[in-house]
Amino acid sequence: MLQRVSHLGHIPLALEVYEQIMPVFQIALGVYFQSSYYVAKAPVYKQDTVFFDRFCYDYVSLFGINILFLDVTQLELITRKVYSSISYNFSFEAKSANEGVGLIALECIRPAFKMEEL
Repeated sequence: MLQRVSHLGHIPLALEVYEQIMPVFQIALGVYFQSSYYVAKAPVYKQDTVFFDRFCYDYVSLFGINILFLDVTQLELITRKVYSSISYNFSFEAKSANEGVGLIALECIRPAFKMEEL
């Protein structure tokens, strides 16, 4: 049963689902991706669930040494472009309750940033 949470950081995500989502971000980061060494994964990560604060840590760690050369504004722009490259808006009927955001299939994701764009 779903329960109301008071803070976004309290929403758990199963580790097995999390391990399937993180490669999406690696691909989308393109040239900004350096390493997934610190990303939570079994059996090293001992908990069954991952919370939002751990996702933030892992997302930033994907940049590796590149993070040292970015300011907060650039990081925000990169994150927005990554999210737009891995997701799409959908609705089943115009102005219905069946609207939302979906993730693009892993094999269809293209890097948000390429070397030619830098």
